[in-house]
Amino acid sequence: MLRKSHFLVALLTSLLTLMPTHAQTNARDQRMINYAKGVDVSRLDPNLRKQSFDPWIRSLIGNARQEWKIEDCGEQIGVQSYDADPPICGKLYSRLSDGRVLRVWIAIASHKTGMKAPPILWLAYFGVPGQELPAAKLSYLPTLVRGVAGQQRGSE
Repeated sequence: MLRKSHFLVALLTSLLTLMPTHAQTNARDQRMINYAKGVDVSRLDPNLRKQSFDPWIRSLIGNARQEWKIEDCGEQIGVQSYDADPPICGKLYSRLSDGRVLRVWIAIASHKTGMKAPPILWLAYFGVPGQELPAAKLSYLPTLVRGVAGQQRGSE
């Protein structure tokens, strides 16, 4: 019985010490998500006029639900400068009501230097799941969204 109580005390202590870390991580992630949403799209693509990312993307996808995550931008690639300080992305995923999906990753920080570097469009894809098309620049997304939608309507 004594072992069981020691185990429970150790378990509770472990859980309680992890809780603040989780809360801090969530607060940090939320700050980074808010930063990504507020990035001026003209900094990501000079062909776009000055506007925050969130209203700009909503003008394309309407009120479709947005899921944001803060994660490493990608795998380590064997380039010393990259692997030594890998970038962190604000990753947006959205599924429109007609089933089309949007993925946009914005590099907003790095593990060592934090959010000192300018944000960079890491990737953008839009389309029917499994057939998403890449957009090399944010300014390509409006045409891509209209084009994929037009193709879908035309094939019905």
